[in-house]
Amino acid sequence: MKKILYPHQEAGVRYVVNGGSALWMQMRTGKTLTTIRSIQALLKRRIYLPFPVLIVCPKSVMETWRSELVGDGVPSENIQIVDGPKVKRKGMLRHLKWFNVCNYEMLESYDVLAEDFKFIVYDESVRIGNYSSKVTKYVTRRYDKTKRYLALSGAPASESSLQLFPQYMAIQGNFMGYSAYADYLEDHWRYIERSYTWKPRSKKHLEDVQKYNHDTGYCITMKDVGLGSEKLYSIRNIPANKKQLELLELTKTLSFYRRDGKDIEFNPLTRTTFEQMIAAGMNPYEGNKLISDAKIKDVIQYYLDNKEPLLILSRFKSLIGETVKLFEKNKIRTRYIDGDVEVPEREEIRAAFMNGYVDVVVAQVKTVKMGLDFSRATTIFYLSNSFSQDDRAQSEERATHVKKTDPVQIIDTCTEGTMDSMVVELLRNKQEVSTAYIQKEMLK
Repeated sequence: MKKILYPHQEAGVRYVVNGGSALWMQMRTGKTLTTIRSIQALLKRRIYLPFPVLIVCPKSVMETWRSELVGDGVPSENIQIVDGPKVKRKGMLRHLKWFNVCNYEMLESYDVLAEDFKFIVYDESVRIGNYSSKVTKYVTRRYDKTKRYLALSGAPASESSLQLFPQYMAIQGNFMGYSAYADYLEDHWRYIERSYTWKPRSKKHLEDVQKYNHDTGYCITMKDVGLGSEKLYSIRNIPANKKQLELLELTKTLSFYRRDGKDIEFNPLTRTTFEQMIAAGMNPYEGNKLISDAKIKDVIQYYLDNKEPLLILSRFKSLIGETVKLFEKNKIRTRYIDGDVEVPEREEIRAAFMNGYVDVVVAQVKTVKMGLDFSRATTIFYLSNSFSQDDRAQSEERATHVKKTDPVQIIDTCTEGTMDSMVVELLRNKQEVSTAYIQKEMLK
């Protein structure tokens, strides 16, 4: 039986059927299902023949698309997951199906857009929002006004207007290289400074961008539809041990560090990464050897006290391994996901967690930030954070769901006297750490 759409999803279908091309739907509000039903509605109402459809998405969510399509009644024989090595010859996707799913890395390599697709979906369209990337240049070069395009983004327009605008312009074929694009913005919209960062010239200009995004796209947040889980944020402070304090002081004074027998000069970003690794409990000068398990033991104690399913996230793979060892030592049913875990196994781990066979999943932030549902989790622990606000925002949504109303605890474990608390502050203020933290350090 087909899933029943929520009213906001039905409104999204009407938007696409009537010619809309940008679904700005916050993560977990069902933009994938809304897209599938929109394509089916176009065919059913004889408005536009959408097949064959091309869905372009990050590699990590390709199987999610297959699952959603099959779950909504599309026969599996009408779905093709196109893996680069399996394409027989460059520039040719053989035997096109109704729905064809590929990743962004394939687009230009195999000239995918040269094929006769009628409806093209760009999931996580932030990948075509950078005017200098090869992917964006290829997408705009292959733009065809006779075809229909749909951009999907989980970032609400009210929060990420300056990110959404270039994504929308890309599917209109309007990226023309930096200089020409800057001129276009100044001539037509007049709210972006001529610089290499996107900044509104005034509050009024930002409001203009927001209005444009709302007028041209279908914008929905969890708050708009009164669904989803409330997020409750807190910080647990952990004392630094003597070894950590010594290494932090050393990192501030060194100009070089040694790796693979070579002296490598510190740059500001590398220095901050080393500081973060030390704060997380690892020694980056000795193969990321664990020098403090205080954060891990604190999470274990939290689990033993509450006995609730947990999702534990870390930026660093080596910390994930040490965390799993300690949890298993305490006889807690635990699995892990990092970049080395293949997509089918990630799905198997997700299913085991959601069905109650696993109580704790320890994962790398970048690996699980998209396409995986861990909404059984009542709490997310961050042992270390990615420097990307996008990574943080998307990973937080793993424990939320449109049908889930119980609050989700978002807990950051911060080592006292380190950069941990500043990273959390910057991420919660929706800033990219790599730039903002370095600027703060330079002002000291």
